Amino acid sequence: MKALLIGCSSIAERRALGALAGLPGISAVDAASRRGREASAGFVRGGTAYDTPEEALRSSDAALVYVSTENGDHAQWAEAALASGRHVVVDKPAFDDDTITRRFVADAEARGLVVAEATVFLDHPRLAALAALMQDAGRATGVQACFSFPPLPKDNFRYDPARGGGAINDLGPYAAATARWFFGREPAHVDGRILARDSVETAFAVTATYAGGGCFSGLYGFNTEYQNWISAAGPGFAARLDRFCTPPPDAALPIEARRANRELAIECAAGDAFALMFSRVLDAIRTDGGESLHRDMIADAEFRSRLRNAAR
Repeated sequence: MKALLIGCSSIAERRALGALAGLPGISAVDAASRRGREASAGFVRGGTAYDTPEEALRSSDAALVYVSTENGDHAQWAEAALASGRHVVVDKPAFDDDTITRRFVADAEARGLVVAEATVFLDHPRLAALAALMQDAGRATGVQACFSFPPLPKDNFRYDPARGGGAINDLGPYAAATARWFFGREPAHVDGRILARDSVETAFAVTATYAGGGCFSGLYGFNTEYQNWISAAGPGFAARLDRFCTPPPDAALPIEARRANRELAIECAAGDAFALMFSRVLDAIRTDGGESLHRDMIADAEFRSRLRNAAR
């Protein structure tokens, strides 16, 4: 299968492109950007560089499109790619809210296609190790997370509401996907508070509580020194993971855990979360048509909508 990259983003250059091109199921990667053929050429892997995304969607024979543009352009190119009969992976945040997300999922399913949001950190091998710990020690009842980093250059699109900016839009997917992974059900209540604002909100707090017990809380933003960790605890264990949202592909990061008041260091293999996510998408294309991917995408979009409404 050939893939087409739309948008020559930093994350595509640093992490996603090599992972996608290296998969056994991907024969080549075409590329297209609003910046033209010369910019796109650096993102091609055995394929063709196009002058514009429109030209690529007319001419490329790729069956899978990876949309890695600024947040505000995701819906435009995902819609065009689905209309051209291709499967689609969209960088997070895929779409603005759950209503739009449901429309895209319905469109994909009507066409027999897969659409997925690239919340890749959940595919890292440490999550499988953490799941094994909780299967033995019991589920988490309390989860705390923090993903925050220093302010960005003022011309960064994350400061422009017209380009999909704002901390809730850009970092809310991490909160939503984390809560879903740990608790596996819709929260009874979602509360959100904006903590800092520039031209957009630059930091927020979120709390989600669950029927039958369970609480997720998090701080996210681009207004502090770098923080990227999660802690989880239940009656039988406690655990902490650093670099939770952005695990590097070549580092074997451990899980710091405690059981029966004894410290444990759970060794975990290194893994490329992007490659594992793309592999999961290819498996879905071959098997179930993306049912679980679509379900998770809608659940995360609903969580973000509830968070955004509460923060207002």
